[in-house]
Amino acid sequence: MEQVSEYEELPCSICNENEASALCKRCRNNYCSNCVNQTIELFSCQEGRGQHEVCQKCYVRISTIGKIISRDSIMWCHNTSRGESWMRSSGAWDYMNSHEGNIDTYASVEISPDDEEGIRKDIMTGRTDPETFIFDLHETLLRVIGENYKNDLSRVLRAYCGRNGNIGYCQGLNYVCTWLLLFLDHNNAFWMLCYLIEKWLLPDFYIGSKHGNSLNGFYIESTVIAGLLDHLIPSMKNNNLTSSEFSDFFSLQLLVQLFVNTVDLDSTIFLWDKLALEGSLALIKGVTCLVGISVDLIDKGEHPIKILKNFSDSVVSERLPDFYREFSVEITETRVNRLRGEARDYRAQQWKTCERLIVKRLEKCSNFSEAEIKQLQEEFNRVMQEKKKNKPKEQPAPAGLVKRKTVYLPQNISKQVEENKEEGEVGFSKPEFLEIIQKLSPGLASSAEVMFDQFDEDKSGYLDFRELTICLSILSKGNFEDKLRVCFGAYDADHSGYLQRPEVQSLLENLLRPYANELAKTDSQELKTMIDEVWSRMMRLVDKCNGVVSFNDFVYGIKADALLRSVFCENVGSDDQKEIGDLKRILSKNDTKKKRHEEQIEGNMRCKCIII
Repeated sequence: MEQVSEYEELPCSICNENEASALCKRCRNNYCSNCVNQTIELFSCQEGRGQHEVCQKCYVRISTIGKIISRDSIMWCHNTSRGESWMRSSGAWDYMNSHEGNIDTYASVEISPDDEEGIRKDIMTGRTDPETFIFDLHETLLRVIGENYKNDLSRVLRAYCGRNGNIGYCQGLNYVCTWLLLFLDHNNAFWMLCYLIEKWLLPDFYIGSKHGNSLNGFYIESTVIAGLLDHLIPSMKNNNLTSSEFSDFFSLQLLVQLFVNTVDLDSTIFLWDKLALEGSLALIKGVTCLVGISVDLIDKGEHPIKILKNFSDSVVSERLPDFYREFSVEITETRVNRLRGEARDYRAQQWKTCERLIVKRLEKCSNFSEAEIKQLQEEFNRVMQEKKKNKPKEQPAPAGLVKRKTVYLPQNISKQVEENKEEGEVGFSKPEFLEIIQKLSPGLASSAEVMFDQFDEDKSGYLDFRELTICLSILSKGNFEDKLRVCFGAYDADHSGYLQRPEVQSLLENLLRPYANELAKTDSQELKTMIDEVWSRMMRLVDKCNGVVSFNDFVYGIKADALLRSVFCENVGSDDQKEIGDLKRILSKNDTKKKRHEEQIEGNMRCKCIII
């Protein structure tokens, strides 16, 4: 019997000519002696840190990482020139300096159990350890991080959750925080995180499942990207997926992690330079450019997740600037904002359906039962149809304007958008919301505009059915503390988690406006004394909190003072609950101004009697 050798001659993975005789300790591929004769210090080698033989390709990549670390003076938890440049060019520096307090102000604030558990799982159990990152960041982290790596990440993330519990801890923030701490110290990384979530990105980009609308901002951006891909990359039609399906798969990690841990180190820095200058528009451009770079794989019908994984072991920094420059001509702010508006309407329209899944999600994030939500949906849809009938026709564009080729959302979505338009409008405008509040809680009428801004999470200019449902459920079925939270959040304009003196003064001006209007008519000394006393007691509360009032201090101070409690009860409501029939009548505009005026006067008289 012929003896078969168990050894196989392998060709070199680079030249494909000579017999492989060595193994690259970085990429683990086989190479000949001519192609793998370079030694370099490698921190992320399986055999441990040390001098290792690597192939020419890996030698260049490892050397580049070292040069970038030196060029940008990358150090863990230290301010670098690159990081400070991002803060100044983006506006984060001015944002930080316009606020009182620092990371220590928020680090000790109690956060929700869900946020605490999310941070613990992602940070303390090893999900964000260096070895979980792609090669460039794995190697970089091992070169620069300190022994308090996990505690550093946890500190920044907990502080943000303490500042903005409305958003809290969300998927991807662990990677973003790791990236920031490579260029900034704890405090600057914290403020940069605040700025990018609160100013850079779409308002509901990181909104969690607690709002029943998880990652709504991501889906809007992904839908916009899909429309741009159809316009810019004709070969998208050769893929097995629709452009919207392709974009959802391809964009999720890139958008949620803001390019961190997806592309090589130099490309990530390039894209963050653009983010600092252009804000969320750079997200759209960056993702679209990465698709453009991958057009050969798209033509072969590769799945977007596989295409995305290819970036982890390749370098695109040389090609990316050219694609970015070319695509920037077509991806303009005006065009993107129009597409975002259409995508928002498409998402908002979905909440109008009575599908069981939609109702269940609303039931989970509101105080309404399934039956009540369905009744509200029916009335909401009826009112939206009436709005459509009474809506004036759109005027044609002025003559003489230069018109470029229109970019549309993906065909399947555009068709649905057109069909949805026949079903009526998608939400209540600010003036319509003011009418609803005037009927539901007359005392809140003077604060209705800031409340509208609070519940309009995606800043679309209207409240869709989900946003309106959450609002009505709190105002009609929430307890006194729930309603105080709405009041607190409405005047916490900078999302700091605290009310500073000017914000408390603004709150009081609106809260006491009905009493001030009555005082102007009656010149009642008793009413004047009551107004002055409310101002005095609230300012004492602010002074007691050193000018920065937390929500817990706000609630305790109001509940502990009979006069303050009475005034706020008259304005925001107490623990009383309205029936669903009352809400349907409110939406239907069946109420009388005379009754509301009588109720308001009655409330004013009750407050006068509580001055102590």
